[in-house]
Amino acid sequence: MRLIREKDDVRIYELEGNEVKLTVDEYSVRVVDHNNCKVGQFEFDRREEYRSDYYIITNMYLDEQGDKYLRKGIGEQCVKFFKDYHDTPIATGGNNGYKSDDGTHLTGNGPSFAEKMRRKRLIS
Repeated sequence: MRLIREKDDVRIYELEGNEVKLTVDEYSVRVVDHNNCKVGQFEFDRREEYRSDYYIITNMYLDEQGDKYLRKGIGEQCVKFFKDYHDTPIATGGNNGYKSDDGTHLTGNGPSFAEKMRRKRLIS
């Protein structure tokens, strides 16, 4: 995955000969393929604590087109882009087997993805 173009709120990557576009806004990063078909989205919620603000991931998926875009580095780029855009820390919920009311629980590939991002120090 290689960055080929960027503007303030858009980054376009070359992935396996095709373009993938990431668009960031206040609470999400949306991903579409070279045909402008949705690949998935990362959604965030702003949290405020004593002397610090951060965002927590409330929903993340890149399987709108099946597993074609999974494990290709797109999720990591979504986290990096959101973090760069907002210049604030990002966290995830836990994986304790219970569904949280605020949507921060991890499901599917979420726990392994979150652990990988923690090791890379992109999320806490």
